[in-house]
Amino acid sequence: RCYPTIEQIVKRVREVRLEHHRLTRIYIMTNGKTDWLQELRLALLVDSDSHVVCMPKGSPLGKVSLGRWEEVKTSRNLVLDWEQKHVAVAVDAAIATRADVLIGNGWSSLSGDVIMLRMARGVPKENNRLW
Repeated sequence: RCYPTIEQIVKRVREVRLEHHRLTRIYIMTNGKTDWLQELRLALLVDSDSHVVCMPKGSPLGKVSLGRWEEVKTSRNLVLDWEQKHVAVAVDAAIATRADVLIGNGWSSLSGDVIMLRMARGVPKENNRLW
């Protein structure tokens, strides 16, 4: 339940990005293994290379080119010393609280806590997503 497949993640990110087409960076907060994260990162980058979307006829947006992600970073990119490792989850939560859009996992207590913090800050509900 906790881990959707890479294909499911890429699809969900694409769906959200079509609604929020100004997104250019993605941060993946996870405790997943490094090799899995590298595979996910590559899949997101490859998928973003093909993001040219024709909007429905009559849409004021016409054709939208989302383009390649400028950055795809993960929790594993944080450089923390032995003292800082104890607050890594708090750093993830701080980043997620400030994100333009959050795609959280409904089974994750961290996602739930971050969404509560975002709601308290007045983040529009459509900018908080769950699986």
